[in-house]
Amino acid sequence: QLESETVDAGQDAFFHVSTDYGIIQGVADGVGSWGEDGVDPSAFAWAMMENAASIAKELGSAKNNPNKSMVDAGVVLSKAFENTVAGGKVEAGSATTSILTLSNDSGILNAAVLGDSAFLLIRNGRVHYQSASQQHVFNFPYQLGIVPKRYRRRSAKDSPSDADQSTHQLQDGDVILLATDGLHDNVFIDEIVSIVNEELSNNDGDSRAMDVEELTEDIRKLAKRLTYTASKYSQSSSGDSPYAKAYRARKDVPRQGGKPDDIALLVTLVRTNHK
Repeated sequence: QLESETVDAGQDAFFHVSTDYGIIQGVADGVGSWGEDGVDPSAFAWAMMENAASIAKELGSAKNNPNKSMVDAGVVLSKAFENTVAGGKVEAGSATTSILTLSNDSGILNAAVLGDSAFLLIRNGRVHYQSASQQHVFNFPYQLGIVPKRYRRRSAKDSPSDADQSTHQLQDGDVILLATDGLHDNVFIDEIVSIVNEELSNNDGDSRAMDVEELTEDIRKLAKRLTYTASKYSQSSSGDSPYAKAYRARKDVPRQGGKPDDIALLVTLVRTNHK
């Protein structure tokens, strides 16, 4: 569990906090082209995640939410952006951002997805839900940002209200993958699902039958295998990938191999709390 601790995730950032309400987590992908202007692409992404973690702890606390009403992922996203802009620690930058809130009591998942960072909800070994990729044009995703006047050539017209929001009733055994596009651009959905099913094969049926430590280790292995697979494909100049397929469709030119990128991934396994 990462409590908003800054680690080296390249230009990506993420957070995961446990609250009285439940789990709240997010990923952000700093837009790499800011590096051409001497701006660290990860700075804005981490600021967003750190502010989101603070907001999540506040909204998810028993003191501020005694009735455990649904924590709106869109509100977390909006307030995190407001605080990032007002904080003054980041001069410039932008990022795609996705936030998930998961209630311990109701089993409700609420999501706010802006850009091409996305989440998959896998149920009974199949894709139950896949969030859509928001792009203005190919390879230009929706993004939140701070753009000083000297960078007017850059666009920052997207706002938290542009995020796609959805709500889902979770079930025991559901697997949630929240990731930046480094995963989805390099690994086809069918292979992602296949890897999930292989790594969690011991979890078929009643998840309560497994030891918590054993289950945690299986989830850790799954996360490592998915990120390793995406990283390997991203560095390949041969074979096919979701990015190469989309590139060919839009550019009408040959393209093979993966897309070099950072990969941030959070894996969650849903378990029913039997009291």
